[in-house]
Amino acid sequence: MKADFQPLSYGMPNCPACEKHGLVLTDKNHVACILCDYKRDLSKDINKPKKNDSDGSWFIFLLIVGFVLFVMISS
Repeated sequence: MKADFQPLSYGMPNCPACEKHGLVLTDKNHVACILCDYKRDLSKDINKPKKNDSDGSWFIFLLIVGFVLFVMISS
């Protein structure tokens, strides 16, 4: 008789590589997948692209200049 066991996924998050419930903490700062070879160091920051706010500051500057010109012309 062959028993078919379903994997238990009690709170185990999906692995980003294989998309199965297999992520486990190997120590305080490392995560690994028990179903594939995915590993990640949690102590390192993920490189997120920095928001370039120069477009917003140019918009505000041009808005102020336009308002000042409008006030000067309408007086």
